[in-house]
Amino acid sequence: MLAIFILPLIGAVVMTIIGSIWYGPLFGKVYMRVISATTPVDMQAAKKDMIIRMVIDFLMSFVMLFGFLTLMNLAYAGTYSAALIFGALFWFFVVMPQKASSAIWSGKNRSNSWALFGLTGGYSLLSFVIVAPLFIWLIKFFI
Repeated sequence: MLAIFILPLIGAVVMTIIGSIWYGPLFGKVYMRVISATTPVDMQAAKKDMIIRMVIDFLMSFVMLFGFLTLMNLAYAGTYSAALIFGALFWFFVVMPQKASSAIWSGKNRSNSWALFGLTGGYSLLSFVIVAPLFIWLIKFFI
């Protein structure tokens, strides 16, 4: 029973680490350009409340992964391959349309909207295809 809370917690930690790398050294400069934070003042303002944003994002990841794990169990995705496929399908049918809609209505020009979608969608796809099989591996420690 404890696993239902620990697994999403571990998943949220993993997603936070992936996000820190994705939006930091990998694509941080591109992301800042796409969201139009190009001046030193803009970048300083973005860093100002970074900790509180990361804490809120972590909590939202936990809630999302709690639901994701519940749906994964209901779908009987109990093998590594089934979990990987479930993670990709969950991203494709639930997360990706929301990311696309968000990018389209972001108020950015068309190329920046699609760049924003690529960055946020890529991060979430990578996160789900890593976290879903990770859940299968971790559950063995609770059985």
